[in-house]
Amino acid sequence: MWRFAGIIGDHLDKTGLWPELRAAGAAALVCAERTGDPRRTAEALRGLARVHAGLRDYGTAIELMAAAMPLFVEVDDQQSLARQHLGSAWLRATAGRPAAAALHADRTLSISRRDARPDDVAAVLNGVGWFEARQGRFEAAIGHCREALGILSGLGMRRAQADTWDTLGFVNRRLGRYREALASYRRALALHREFGNRAAEAATLRSIASVTRSHDVPTARKALDEAVEILRELGHPAAGRMVPVADSQRP
Repeated sequence: MWRFAGIIGDHLDKTGLWPELRAAGAAALVCAERTGDPRRTAEALRGLARVHAGLRDYGTAIELMAAAMPLFVEVDDQQSLARQHLGSAWLRATAGRPAAAALHADRTLSISRRDARPDDVAAVLNGVGWFEARQGRFEAAIGHCREALGILSGLGMRRAQADTWDTLGFVNRRLGRYREALASYRRALALHREFGNRAAEAATLRSIASVTRSHDVPTARKALDEAVEILRELGHPAAGRMVPVADSQRP
């Protein structure tokens, strides 16, 4: 049952069905704890933490992340431990604790470069790059994202490149490099569409609208309309909040 709940959770994560995802995560945790297997319990805790983070319940997410870390240490899973540190960095940064976040981010990179597979190193590099961008460390973020794309391109892993292009779009937008930001977002959008990640597609469309609204209103309006339609299909509450914004872009 714990494995089935995890598989269902992966599917729901892509579609953005948050209530169902939270229920699947809770079921996975209960089943994993009954097995007495520390690895299964740690994975279930990590999955449920991600859900609570998505629901902006950061306090609960931090607690779940903290509970999973010693279990990954117990089973000597350095790759998962690195991901826990990365998630903890993001959560603490979002919760307004940048110093603690920086410590977790540094720990993530040191573990990954020593023990992880190349594709996992790339995922961590992208995550650290996104975190650095949120902290205003833009050049470091660009360097880590480019390194991640180089690894993924060499491995032929197109799907995994989408999130890194999104991160580069965010960095370039913050730097005022709007042409580069738009190009990055469009590459991310094409990959999200190719692999059917609808929730990420909507998020990237919103980013495109944000980049273009000051100088290309038709493009911004089209992107917002498409994002609203996707979120409606997913039953996401943000769709209703976005309709007035999309309408304001009309002539």
